Amino acid sequence: MKTTLMFVSLLVGTAVPTCNTNAALDTNRIATITGLPGTWNAAEGVFKVSAPRNDVPVKVDEWKMPPFMGLTSWAAFQAGRKAEAMVMGDLVLFEDEVNPVMSAAPLMEAFAAKAQEKDGMVKFVFGRVTRMECGCEIGKEMGVNTWASFGGTDDNAVVDGDIACQENELQTVLKSLRASSIHIVAIHHHMIGESPRYVFLHYWGRGKAAELAQAVNLARGEKTKAAALARPATAEAINFDSAEVGKAPPGWTLTKTGQGQPKWNVERDTSAPSKPNVLKQSGEAAYPVAFKDGTNLKDGFVEVKFKTLSGEEDQAGGVVWRAKDADNYYIARANALEDNVRIYHFVNGRRTQFKGVNIKVAPNQWHTLRVEFAANTFKVIFNGKHLFDAQDATFKEAGKVGVWTKADSITLFDDFSHGAK
Repeated sequence: MKTTLMFVSLLVGTAVPTCNTNAALDTNRIATITGLPGTWNAAEGVFKVSAPRNDVPVKVDEWKMPPFMGLTSWAAFQAGRKAEAMVMGDLVLFEDEVNPVMSAAPLMEAFAAKAQEKDGMVKFVFGRVTRMECGCEIGKEMGVNTWASFGGTDDNAVVDGDIACQENELQTVLKSLRASSIHIVAIHHHMIGESPRYVFLHYWGRGKAAELAQAVNLARGEKTKAAALARPATAEAINFDSAEVGKAPPGWTLTKTGQGQPKWNVERDTSAPSKPNVLKQSGEAAYPVAFKDGTNLKDGFVEVKFKTLSGEEDQAGGVVWRAKDADNYYIARANALEDNVRIYHFVNGRRTQFKGVNIKVAPNQWHTLRVEFAANTFKVIFNGKHLFDAQDATFKEAGKVGVWTKADSITLFDDFSHGAK
């Protein structure tokens, strides 16, 4: 039997970890990712891995040709300047191996994502995020993900996978896949008690690889549109990253309820959920409060991520809605000294609690507090968990939204968002 080998050359700028453009490559990381041994040439700053084709005997002119004579796949890595690293090499392939290897490129282009490749198969994984009852955030590596695996050839491929859908996205995704003749083989839950809730939809299809990729991508896009339709139409998110460090953020009224001297500034914080900046309250007043200018919400939501750093009297972070002024508003807050979440109204500067629960609020840790409000009903959500509903009719009309803290609490805020229903 006559066997023909082909040599496919590579020259790519890629993202292999380096400290900077003049530093040595992370050679251990490259060896781990490729699964191949390597050698380091210090003079040229090149790390090279290789894989000889020992799996089959090859003869040229009736002479058995050893891999050392050129039948070796190799890849050489060098720290780059425009890209994090540069790779160049050869893949030694049989003719029937070329197509599976090369077919990954158009699929990666279709998904605009990097693929995992093994034995001629190509896999894509896209993460999502939810929170469990413990308040722990979990995502892609814990199994909250959408994935698609392709096998076969460009013209005769199969795809199977799983789409992680929020409950309000399921029907849209289901109809999109069936319209593309993708078979649905299972719909079920993987978890209990998570927020938001996820349903996992398993699918299978056969056809041209590009068409299958288009079908899966279309379903992913329909999922995104369904999620967008489920969100409030008028929403704004603020992460303070464009504001000047060391100064008060523009577009906010920074004030207080009662006496004291609050201090609101934008600061850098390496732990920020949206790096690099946060809003920091480091002064001391009865109730420091910051209103977002231009807001006027009657029904909708307000949400913020916060972290308490210190405070002998109090360590709290809160959200404000339907605010008339610095003395009249609703507020929900979480307290790391008391380990509770409570909801109040302020009337003429006087605070009255009307609901609350005890729950662990860890200091020096980021938390998410959200309130959804409609008419006289308020839904309080902490770290993705629905804690309680409360009713009150003190303020019925629209007002400003903002953030809040108390006394000597030094608190960081990030990812402030609000929207109208």
